[in-house]
Amino acid sequence: MEYKFDQRKEENSLKWNYAQARVFLSIGNYKNTLCSFDSVFTSAFLLKKNGKMSDEEFKIKKREIEKEKLQVYREMLEEAHSDEYREEILKGIRAITGENKRYLPIQHGSYETNEQSSFDFNKKHKTDLDSLLELDDSDFLQLGDFKISIRTFGKGLNWYEQNNLAFKNSLFMMNLKQGMIFYNAIMKSKNKRIHLLKADRNPLEDNVRDELYRQLTEDCSFNLNAFFENNKGIWTMKQAIGPGSCEEDWSYIERKIEIPINELRYVNLTDFTNEGLPITKHSNQRFLKGKNILFIPLRDESVARFQANNTFPPTRENASLNCGASPFSACDYLLGTKLVDRLV
Repeated sequence: MEYKFDQRKEENSLKWNYAQARVFLSIGNYKNTLCSFDSVFTSAFLLKKNGKMSDEEFKIKKREIEKEKLQVYREMLEEAHSDEYREEILKGIRAITGENKRYLPIQHGSYETNEQSSFDFNKKHKTDLDSLLELDDSDFLQLGDFKISIRTFGKGLNWYEQNNLAFKNSLFMMNLKQGMIFYNAIMKSKNKRIHLLKADRNPLEDNVRDELYRQLTEDCSFNLNAFFENNKGIWTMKQAIGPGSCEEDWSYIERKIEIPINELRYVNLTDFTNEGLPITKHSNQRFLKGKNILFIPLRDESVARFQANNTFPPTRENASLNCGASPFSACDYLLGTKLVDRLV
């Protein structure tokens, strides 16, 4: 499917997302406010990249967005309901101001178990990028020939920082294909009561499976190892596989990709390309929990992300595969990633 940069579309997107941010802020929906400002930044970045916005105009717009986001964070602080939540908000502020940016608690969330499981979704891994995570096979789900972390890590970090976190621990960010395998495994296990195994060969407890199902269909936001670029109508997807002195020096696997669907549609969960992109639209173009997912189209210089209850319109529940997300997003304190031992 051919792609051409559309100046008018990006300029309208920039204005529309600014307006969306105002609406979300007026109703106290801080999470979507911050995500809308990230979309503003992405449009500005694409305009600059294609010569339709000067470097100075981009710098001004970037400072303006950061100022807006800081104000949102301040309002969130006034309503912070716990010390942990307050600290997560402060990390978002530090990501903008640069103050103490490297202190990174990378796990959040809680789940009260009502069965024999001792798995703790609220387990703390307080570390920075120079420290190692303390993980063993009980922390991973085994899916075929790769294992994936049950917890979500790297919250409050952008796509590049999350990859650095994975590399530091001799792991990788889950790619798009693995993301779809993981999503389908949890859906099938929940709907058909199929048992899954952890990497230590013990069964995944039902209550842990149920919490993963809830996250994927109701409340999650995590990045995938898929970076999309368009060069004169030819789409490529990059996967980060090794660190460098800066992001430009990283090692990547890059391949040309076919895009059967590149429009906002509900798609089938079980029909996707070898790279993990959807092939067919779902027969029902309304959200059916565990049956379909909303596909958000690719954009140049974007990354893939799973999101739940974080798509348009805000009043409708959705789970989405967003392939037009900004790699620079670090505003959402829920935004993390899953780690895998190898890429497939």
